[in-house]
Amino acid sequence: MLQNNKLVIYPTSRAIRTALQDALHEDGILPKRITIGDFEKKVLLVEGRTFIDEDTRILLLKEASQFSTFKNLHIDREFFAFLKNAKFLFGFFEELAVELVDIDDLKNVDVYASYGEHLDILQLLQEKYISLLKEHSYCDKIVLPNLYTLNDSYLEGIDEIELHLEGYLNNFEFELLMKIAKCMTVRIHLHSNAFNLKMLNKFQDLGFSLKPGHHYILNLSTIMIEEENQYSQSETSYKTFSSNSRILQCAYIKKSIYDFLEQGIAAKDIVVILPNNSFADLLALFNEENYFNFAMGTSYKKTKLYQEISAVYEYAMERTIENKYRLKRLGYEKEQVDERIKDWDKHFESNKLKEELLLFVTEKEGDDIDIFHKELHLFSKLFPSFKSYPFHKVLHLFLNRLSTCSIDDVRGGKITVMEVLETRGVRYEGVIVVDFNEGTVPARSQKDLFLSTEIRYFAGLPTASDRENLQKYYYKRLFEKADYVHISYVEDEQNQPTRFLDELSVICDYHDKRVEDYHDILFSSQKQPYHHLPKDIEMEYDFTKVELSASRLKVYLDCKRRYYFQYIKKIEEATIPTDESTERLVGIFLHQALEHVYHGNQKFLDTDALYLALQKELYIKSEDDAVLRFYVDIWLERLKPFC
Repeated sequence: MLQNNKLVIYPTSRAIRTALQDALHEDGILPKRITIGDFEKKVLLVEGRTFIDEDTRILLLKEASQFSTFKNLHIDREFFAFLKNAKFLFGFFEELAVELVDIDDLKNVDVYASYGEHLDILQLLQEKYISLLKEHSYCDKIVLPNLYTLNDSYLEGIDEIELHLEGYLNNFEFELLMKIAKCMTVRIHLHSNAFNLKMLNKFQDLGFSLKPGHHYILNLSTIMIEEENQYSQSETSYKTFSSNSRILQCAYIKKSIYDFLEQGIAAKDIVVILPNNSFADLLALFNEENYFNFAMGTSYKKTKLYQEISAVYEYAMERTIENKYRLKRLGYEKEQVDERIKDWDKHFESNKLKEELLLFVTEKEGDDIDIFHKELHLFSKLFPSFKSYPFHKVLHLFLNRLSTCSIDDVRGGKITVMEVLETRGVRYEGVIVVDFNEGTVPARSQKDLFLSTEIRYFAGLPTASDRENLQKYYYKRLFEKADYVHISYVEDEQNQPTRFLDELSVICDYHDKRVEDYHDILFSSQKQPYHHLPKDIEMEYDFTKVELSASRLKVYLDCKRRYYFQYIKKIEEATIPTDESTERLVGIFLHQALEHVYHGNQKFLDTDALYLALQKELYIKSEDDAVLRFYVDIWLERLKPFC
């Protein structure tokens, strides 16, 4: 019979769900399960203090920066500029805290003339901020390692702890586990490979003798290896795909899913891994079959509410025809918006700021509205700092805040799309990874703003190489647990497959080069109509009579037809006018009209039918603007040869 007072700690909630699913057929009482983040929240106590929220900590840090030498860091104290740089300052202080490193430990390395002075300034900023935290009875991740006590009442209900470690433990987490190991049995499940040697060294410093390529169960209480198993040779089957077009990777994903399903793999056991979220928007465009659920959610920027607020803001900043029509498309009347924004260049009191922002959601409901209210509640704490700013600047800041939010994907696709960090502790039979390019996998770290790699190494802080190895470890664990792995990347003059493929010892028995076959997966194949220009242009041309510059030669090598138009016919490239009611907007309408016309009719056998269809679409779009109609008529004349 299993003990019910055993606590099992997993890296993610997804890993817990997987473990519970696997345990459905077991008899007895299942142990309690928890993520490592939730475990730390329950086991750590700081008497007499409450945890500070993100907005309040920014205000306190800005207050702490009110000393004369702070300007020598070249960080502007103007609120909007300070807000952008605060994340780097907090990142620096937090990293030192969790690795149990003091700023004094960094002063023995002298790498540039002002290095010592800058560290002194950062140290003074840290001290003033910590003093303000104490004054207001706040706790922060920066001071947690120095203030916490163990929650004995929580630990009393636990006899033993089992941690499934996937990745890295910082020095503070290590110290915490060692303290708990003195009170009860603490076991760690550890998988070793060539990419987590730094973690192995930490355990070896305790007295464990560990080797790469093994699975261990380590007892921290007795400092003994309770179980050691060498990995069997991975039987994972790899396929790779390269193309010079990023979009074709979407087709490869769909083809791979089809292959996996044909091989008998259930949809729930297939995962698509994105090195970063930028590919999610591209993949969502081709999700007609509703295959996917996106673990990262849907960007708040795609909501109608965000687009409405953004449209009003853009119109307030620039009264262009394009912005006016954008308002109209979203259901706003120009006169009402003009009346509302006439005072936006003034400074509002806190109550007026909130009142003005709430006008955007009057009598509206939904998940996006709930997120709006939640963010506004937190954002309102900053209002006293906005006294010197006009309302439109405050709105811009609030839009930036909303743009970082996301809404859960509830479309219910069975195939999960996620980033590699979410795969910790979970096994998938079929794995598809995109953008496996140099510089993308592993992603380059952006955390070395204040400290170089040399200083980090000297102080025992994670270096850029350590972070890259951690990412490689996650991919390695994901791949070795899978039956099939399909990898795609872009390969052209600017992009090359990552060298990480060689480190993984990926044997690509099959390399799909049939790039042309993948176009039809995304785009229906149909015979293209004849172009209104001649198919072939043949003529004699004497290159000895022209000055062949590098750019001119490149144009010729890239596209001979373009060379013909640009240098022989001397047709100038179209420019986008900057005045409000000119051909720029007509161009936008023209593209939209063509899309709508051809969407309704794949081909036209009669010139007049195409011309009238275009005319109707363009007249509808320009019916309220006489000047716009004038330019539409000009372009309709120009389009007659095309028709």
